[in-house]
Amino acid sequence: GNSAFRKSGLNSIIVPRSLHTLGTSAFQETRPLSTVIFESGSMIYSIPALAFYLCSEMRSLSIVNATLIESIGTEAFIGTTALRSINLEEATSLHTIGHSAFESSGLESVTLPASLEYIYYEAFHLCKSLRSVTLTAGIGLVELQYSAFYETPLLASINLEAATKLEVIGNSAFRKSGLNSIIVPR
Repeated sequence: GNSAFRKSGLNSIIVPRSLHTLGTSAFQETRPLSTVIFESGSMIYSIPALAFYLCSEMRSLSIVNATLIESIGTEAFIGTTALRSINLEEATSLHTIGHSAFESSGLESVTLPASLEYIYYEAFHLCKSLRSVTLTAGIGLVELQYSAFYETPLLASINLEAATKLEVIGNSAFRKSGLNSIIVPR
């Protein structure tokens, strides 16, 4: 349920495939939480708003074969400062990354799945260590909203060429980023 483990002392969690729903703020401010594993074949359809908000010690997030996850909610991973990388390539139903989902995280690299259509505003805002964003071949990205990668000073280049359906790059999407190279679809 909502806030089920909020501010608890958990240091790791395996989300079993039998679980169908995570509540809003489920693990919010569970600062010692360092490892989160979504079991292969997970039945979770959404990582809800604030689910891992300020889980500042989260170092490992595994969603391998979590093929049913359709969305990552608003501020779901905001302030996960120890999280260095996330590979969403196998989240083959993921179509939405909510606003501020990874804001102020410690991400250095992220791989986005082919199913992704929308990156909402400020999704990666203030990811000051972000250096690499990889788009999986055939990505269905339609909209990259305003300030999506705002204040990502180490992001020097991004290749959006695989995003052949891209219609919108919002205002300030890469403002105060370190971009010196961007490749857009033809």
